[in-house]
Amino acid sequence: MAAVVRSADRLRTAEEAVARLGDALAAVSVKLPSLGVDVVSLASEVPYPLIELGRCNVDTALRLAAVLRGPEADE
Repeated sequence: MAAVVRSADRLRTAEEAVARLGDALAAVSVKLPSLGVDVVSLASEVPYPLIELGRCNVDTALRLAAVLRGPEADE
């Protein structure tokens, strides 16, 4: 039973991480369309969820790179 609880906690934590990352990206006008919990990573007896960032188009990749570099990168 303890493993089930830990698994549920891990999934909740992963879902919270996805939500926080999605909110943070939205705040800087970046949307990763495939952002979510990787369901394959949940398949083991004791799952260790991974976050799927997925693919994005070139414009999104460039916006994300600019945000990660910060405003001083333009100077």
